[in-house]
Amino acid sequence: MLMHSSDNNVFQRIPVILLWTRYSSDADAIVFHIRDLNTSDLPLRRSPKQFYVFLLLESPHYTGKSLWEKINGTTKYKIPDDYFNLTVTYRKDGDIFAGYGSLQKVERSGGAGISFDYKKIARSIFERPKFALQLVSNCQTLSGREQYSE
Repeated sequence: MLMHSSDNNVFQRIPVILLWTRYSSDADAIVFHIRDLNTSDLPLRRSPKQFYVFLLLESPHYTGKSLWEKINGTTKYKIPDDYFNLTVTYRKDGDIFAGYGSLQKVERSGGAGISFDYKKIARSIFERPKFALQLVSNCQTLSGREQYSE
């Protein structure tokens, strides 16, 4: 049996002050949530000692078109490649990993006061003539995987 944990608060052990100000030159880091980003709000300069953090917890497909523009028929990124110097994403190859959660094995005893009747669970699953399990994170995907559950 597996249990899911969804604690993805990557700033849990870091003191964070949340505010929006155009006078943020004294901050050690400024975190930009890319899905909510308006490129006209971006500071023009940063101190060499500052981190501009690119925060994205969804697939780039779901970020919207606000970060891209067409120039002479070519789609280009509106923000210079070196603008952000730290990333926080759902991908493990980012600077800081912020996954959606984790699966942890639960011992047969259930642990932590949880008890399961495994035989009853197995019966209810395998006695069904047509059984399928689907774990999905987002509907209306590019691949159309949600069509399999209709």
